[in-house]
Amino acid sequence: MASASDSQTCRPVWIAHADALTCLGYGPELHAALVAGRSGLTPAAEAFPNVERLAGAGMVGRLKTVEGEVRVPGILASGLRCLAPDTLLEADLMVGACSLGDLAGPDAGQPRMAFERALRDWSAGKRLPSIQFVSSACSSGTDALGLGAMSIAAGVADVVAVIAFDSLPAGKLVQHVALGTQSRDRARPFDVGRSGTSFGEAVALVLLASEQGLRRLGLSELVRVAGFGMSGDAHDVVAPDPDGQHAARAIQVALRGANSGAVGYVNAHGSGTPLNDRAEVGALRRAIGPAALGKMHIGGTKGALGHTLGATGLVEAVVAARALSDGRYPPTAGLEQPDPNLDITPAMRPGKRSAHQRYALSVTFGFGGVNSAVLLEEARHA
Repeated sequence: MASASDSQTCRPVWIAHADALTCLGYGPELHAALVAGRSGLTPAAEAFPNVERLAGAGMVGRLKTVEGEVRVPGILASGLRCLAPDTLLEADLMVGACSLGDLAGPDAGQPRMAFERALRDWSAGKRLPSIQFVSSACSSGTDALGLGAMSIAAGVADVVAVIAFDSLPAGKLVQHVALGTQSRDRARPFDVGRSGTSFGEAVALVLLASEQGLRRLGLSELVRVAGFGMSGDAHDVVAPDPDGQHAARAIQVALRGANSGAVGYVNAHGSGTPLNDRAEVGALRRAIGPAALGKMHIGGTKGALGHTLGATGLVEAVVAARALSDGRYPPTAGLEQPDPNLDITPAMRPGKRSAHQRYALSVTFGFGGVNSAVLLEEARHA
């Protein structure tokens, strides 16, 4: 995670484990489903059968294994059971991430409390590592990954576990319907008919390690965290800066020291809202340049997994890591007819990594103008 100017002082940061529990599953099956173009979204009327206001609220990505409106405890318990490696408690630091979490229950609006409670229950009395927590709207998961990576790069820790999660109770979806950010049918990033996103819930877990940490745990590297950048718009509470100039800064910082021509895959934020997609295209063109951008496989997964709020950045970093290591890039889920007014060519079909493509870029935007980007590098090139 070093730029050209600080490569002598920053240690390499490796991802040793990466997985996410989503409405489309988890593990190798999740990546295979995304590459095949499948979706885990279901009609809101099925997910919320007793909420009349949501009868026509389009598609959502809820976890079917979790019941009730107090959802975070079940989401975290399921995530730890399905995703946690045996070495999780050997981490020097745990970084949790969530936007708002539940709107009801003992930890309503306090996702850190729910996170620590879930870890105590899961660990069954075993000693937990030091815990930090990030809450920066929909960029929370990416920012937590960046914090963990910087901790390792600076020598503060050798192993960091990053866990991002969020829930979709009925109250949240009602709010987004009122805001007009929930799609009338399905998230269609960069599509001429896009009308909003499809909200969902998920939990993702990434284990970061230095070279010493890898040896200590007996693990091998999946990909390297090659860069991380963040910025703020200070433009609007819910709308992005329309020309993407500040979001471009986050991408530029993540790409610092890397050859942008070697970026093969861009996991776009791709929320499918008219405002976001236009701003994101502007940011990518500013940061990367039209010529280089035109050669990249640009995809988005919210049409398959939903916009999982505070978890979405880490979920999509997992997708990018798997795409880079596997060599197969998912298409843009939900895209049917690219908007000709957007200066971008999003991928409508799966792609394959070519020999010179060593990087994958994942971009995340959040309410309040929070922008984050993480650059991953294939292990054999690092």
